[in-house]
Amino acid sequence: MASRYASVKGAYTWKTDSLLYLESSRERTFKNAKDLCSRIPGHRLAIYKTHLQARIMVTHAGIVKSTSGNMVTFDLTRSKDKGTPVVWGDGTPFLQTEISSYLTLEDSSTGERFFTYLPGENISNLRDSDKFIFMCQANPKAVEW
Repeated sequence: MASRYASVKGAYTWKTDSLLYLESSRERTFKNAKDLCSRIPGHRLAIYKTHLQARIMVTHAGIVKSTSGNMVTFDLTRSKDKGTPVVWGDGTPFLQTEISSYLTLEDSSTGERFFTYLPGENISNLRDSDKFIFMCQANPKAVEW
């Protein structure tokens, strides 16, 4: 019988924000990455709201090499309706987080709902079918996240 939990190939590491990260060694679409992370109890697709977490994301993107280059996807979306705010997976508006003063959000007019980060660039839109590297987050120390 197959496991009811997702299998994410990668390695666990504690980061400086006291969260546990599962660094995937495979690329996935946004939807697939979010689904895989959420199937592991206590995990979510990574959310980067603080300056410290932005540095974690930038470092990860700079280390991992993949067919997508160094682009990282994370749980930041916009609803299908034009003019709606871009929000993190926990519902926090992007513009109400520290990272919004650290990285610019380039929300193209193409209507794409998901976002990615490329080192040296800003956060920008991606297509539903694009595959990128990602990390799952877990919070076993129960810190504010």
